Amino acid sequence: MMAGEWESRSPSAPETPLLLQEKLQRVRVSLDWNRGQLSFSDPDTNTHTHTFTHTFTERLFPYIGNMLVRPLQVFPVKVSVAVDQH
Repeated sequence: MMAGEWESRSPSAPETPLLLQEKLQRVRVSLDWNRGQLSFSDPDTNTHTHTFTHTFTERLFPYIGNMLVRPLQVFPVKVSVAVDQH
């Protein structure tokens, strides 16, 4: 997708166009359950794309997709989970 063709959607928030400067090739998804933040970024440029803030109470399934005909490919990667003990 080209810059300007992305938007965020959530059941608890209105549709929001994402103003991206470059074409996205990969997307990093980061979840901070305790702070209620689900963030998306470009790992190639280390640029923040969007963050949803919500009090998560149920299982969460972040979804990345597009509404265009172009195929979206999801590749498995190493998953990293960190738990802070307070």
